[in-house]
Amino acid sequence: MRDMIPWSDVYGYFISSEVITLRGCSAKYGLNYDSLRQKASKEGWTWKKKQVFKNGLMLMESRTSDEIAKRNLAQIQYARILLMKAAEAVKKGIVPQNAKEIRQWIETGVEIERKALG
Repeated sequence: MRDMIPWSDVYGYFISSEVITLRGCSAKYGLNYDSLRQKASKEGWTWKKKQVFKNGLMLMESRTSDEIAKRNLAQIQYARILLMKAAEAVKKGIVPQNAKEIRQWIETGVEIERKALG
């Protein structure tokens, strides 16, 4: 008598990658392709697989957007601090005296920002 077919394993393997096909599953698990295709069709495996990857992509896009928003907020807060410090320096009479100093100040500001943001 043949062992029971591990359908949950076959299904899990099928949906684990966009490139895995039913034919690939039948070869890996030694199943008859037509029988596997019929079961997959009856249970909607292909549709479910598409939904899994669609939902995964939407989740990844959402998380990426959230991370970008957090990074932008941090940069804005950091920029406000730098502007406040620069305004304080100008009030104290600390200003660049020539183009070379302006360039050095800008380069220093960019370097500080890069270090702060990682």
